[in-house]
Amino acid sequence: LEQVSEQPPSHESPLQQQQQQTSADQAERQQKVRWLPGLRYGSKTAAAESAAAKDGQVSEQPAPGSQMPDSSSASSSRSSIASASATAGSSKPASKLPPSGNAQLDKYLNYLLRGAHPHSFMYYPSWGMSEDGCAAIGEFLRHDRRIKVMTLSENSIRDEGCELIAEGLAANRTLTVLDLSNNKISDTGAIALAEALHLNNTLKELKLSNNKIGDEGAEALAAAFAGNSTLKRLHLTGNPLTAAQKQVVEHVLKTRVYKM
Repeated sequence: LEQVSEQPPSHESPLQQQQQQTSADQAERQQKVRWLPGLRYGSKTAAAESAAAKDGQVSEQPAPGSQMPDSSSASSSRSSIASASATAGSSKPASKLPPSGNAQLDKYLNYLLRGAHPHSFMYYPSWGMSEDGCAAIGEFLRHDRRIKVMTLSENSIRDEGCELIAEGLAANRTLTVLDLSNNKISDTGAIALAEALHLNNTLKELKLSNNKIGDEGAEALAAAFAGNSTLKRLHLTGNPLTAAQKQVVEHVLKTRVYKM
């Protein structure tokens, strides 16, 4: 007699097998959504994530055990995530910023504002910044909820631009460090920043060293420092202050007491 080897029959019905396959497909879709930084960890809700996955708005996740995508495919993935975030149920759509007159700055600001990134700082020193650029920075500060450290040193920022940045600072609730050192800010810009500090309650450090701030601007900043319990450091070295005004500022920085 010929011996025949048979595989044990499956005890699962076709319906059960289909249900298992459906569950596996759903699990795979959820894994794809988890892998995308702009969906699960962004502003989408779980329902929006599921809808995005069903509509094919997610990039393919590598199979278990395979390598992550290379930088070019990852860049393409981030691009599609930003597009999906703007159209598919985001709780706070990104606001359009006014053009700065500098394509590089526009691209940088809009990238940061979309929020599909891990950064908590904006580093943009020594490029030179026009008044339009400062207007874009000010508008960015109004809407951004992620950046904590902003460096704008050595950009030839003048009073008009500083006033626009100050308007955004007054409305910002995230920034903790603002570096405006080595610019061309005088008393007018300093007074605008002081007024913003009366409204802002998150900034901890303001760097204004090596500008053109005189006694009037320093006086306004000292008064704002005394009335702002959040601000811990105010840098004014290298500004043309009189010896008497320097003493006033130093006293306020040490005691947080300001007297006219």
